[in-house]
Formats: sequence, C-alpha cells, structure tokens
Amino acid sequence: MKKLVALLPGFLFLSLVLITTGCEKDPQILEKPNIKVEVSDPNPEFGGTSIVTWEVTGDYERVAVSINGVVKYTSPKSPDGGMSIPDITSKQIISVSCWISDNSEPILKTREINPKDEVVVVPNPPTISSVSISPEIFPIGGGICTINISASNVDEIFWLGSWIEFNSPFQISTAWINQDTSFTLVLKGKGGEISQLFSVEVQVPLTGQELIEAMLDVGPWRDIASRSSYNSEGGPWAIRNIDYDAPCMIDDTLDFSLNPNKVTLSDPFPCGGGPPSTFVWDWTLTGNIISGFNDKEIISISWDTLKWKEQASETNWIDGEPVTVTIWIETTFIHPN
Repeated sequence: MKKLVALLPGFLFLSLVLITTGCEKDPQILEKPNIKVEVSDPNPEFGGTSIVTWEVTGDYERVAVSINGVVKYTSPKSPDGGMSIPDITSKQIISVSCWISDNSEPILKTREINPKDEVVVVPNPPTISSVSISPEIFPIGGGICTINISASNVDEIFWLGSWIEFNSPFQISTAWINQDTSFTLVLKGKGGEISQLFSVEVQVPLTGQELIEAMLDVGPWRDIASRSSYNSEGGPWAIRNIDYDAPCMIDDTLDFSLNPNKVTLSDPFPCGGGPPSTFVWDWTLTGNIISGFNDKEIISISWDTLKWKEQASETNWIDGEPVTVTIWIETTFIHPN
C-alpha cells in the first residue's frame, strides 16, 4: 500500500508535462515580401522623362523608394505606387526597400535608368551673301546712304548703338553723311557673329552754314518738348504744359527746303477742330539765326535733333491789370518715326 502511494506523484508530473507540451501551437511563418519594379523607359532621351512604378506583395510593415540614395517616398503598408522622374541627364538608380519589421534587414529591389547621350547641335555660322550701298560716293555735301544686306543664319544686326532684329533681305538708311565715313556691320546668330566693313566717300564735305542748312533740310521735324524763361540768357526754366503727343499735335511738322528756301508748317488735325492747315514762309540762315518766321537761335543741331530758342510774349495779370511780358521759349525737335 505504501509503494502505490509513492509512485502516484511522479505519474501526475509526467501527465502534466505531456498535456502542456501537446497544447503549444506552431509559430506563424510570415510570407517574404515580393517587390516588382518597372520603369516606362529605361533609356530615355537626354533630358527626357521616365515613370517608375512598384508593387509589393507579401508581409511587410514599411516601404521606401529612393533615387540615387536619396529617399523620395516612404509609407507603411502601401502595396503599390509610382512617380515621374523628369529631366534625366545621368544614370538614375531606383531602389525599393521593404521591412518585415523595424528591426529586420530590408528586402531590396533596384532598377536603373540610363539616358542616351546628349545630342549637341552645332548651329551654322552666319554668312553674308551680299551688301550693296547706294550711293558709295557723294560729289558735294554728302547725303544719306541706303544699305541692302542679304545674309543667312542671322538673328540680329548691330546698328546705331543697339541690336535690332534682322530679316533677310534687310534694308537700313544712314544718317546724313557729311564726310568720308567707314561703317562696320555686325551680324549675330546662334552660330556666332560676323562683321563687314564698308566706306562712303564725300568728295566735297559741307562745313559751317552749309552743314547746318543740310541738317535742317533733312527733316521733317516735330516738336517734342519746350520750356520758357523770363531771362534772355536762359533760366531758370519752366516746363511748358503742352502735350506734344496729343492726337491733334503728334502729326504737326516743320519741313525745311533749299533752293528755294521754304519752311512749311503742316497741321493736319488742328486742336480746335476745323480743316487741315498749312503755312509756308521763306527762311534764311545767318550764323546760327534762322530768320523769316520769328527769328530762331539754334542752340544745337545734329542729323537727329534740333533745339532752338525764340522770343515771345505772354500776358500776366498784375494788380488786376493785364501786363504783356517778354519770354524766351526753347523747343526741342526730332524727326517723326
């Protein structure tokens, strides 16, 4: 009886061990993630675009996408996605990484994009086909030349201090040439620049009064600004409140002619209304004084700009009475466009 009692605890321990071991479940086996990466164009043109797409199946907690080692996208449990890569000029390595857990080593899939070599287009250099100058020789006094240019692969021409658009055949006119003069034409295109020198001869140049008369004659002129002073020597000056660009004034012109010496004032649209007006006077030049239609003292003149001063009068009211006072008006002229 005592032997039976002694064996019973050992039997119960073995039974408990067997029961416990039999109830233990197998650990869950996670499915390894599978990564699929595709690119729309693995060899795009230089500077082109390719689209990257990816798809992940299996078990994972996080996915990240990097380009050349720089993370561009990261997300938890995002099974698929895509991005556009523009302006590709060098090799792009796309890496898609998945982690089963934060402590695990990532599963990695890579693809490469290799752009084609850059195509460098060398533009054709500008070439001048022909240049004609008319006239090339002035017998007396000089004048204005017309230049005709034909050229290819040219976008701009440098003339009178600035670049202007060039379309072949191209025609330009010089200012009045009073003496032997040389010009350099500079033409520019995508393929570089080209220049050509040409000359104009004036056999008998104009000087002094003849030169001033020729400059006056190259008109017509239109006034663009004026100012007044009570001092005959000039100044202090007050800008006159006149809108020379008003529709009734912008077309007003003065036109000088030689042999016979006539000056014509044309007013096609009078500001007060009415029909067009034209006035003609004789004129003479003595030194820098123009006479014949209220004397004008030429302050400065070139082929492009004329400035003169003349005497006039205005009425002021002093102590309630009108008083006529003398003023001097300085006017600036240019050639109409």
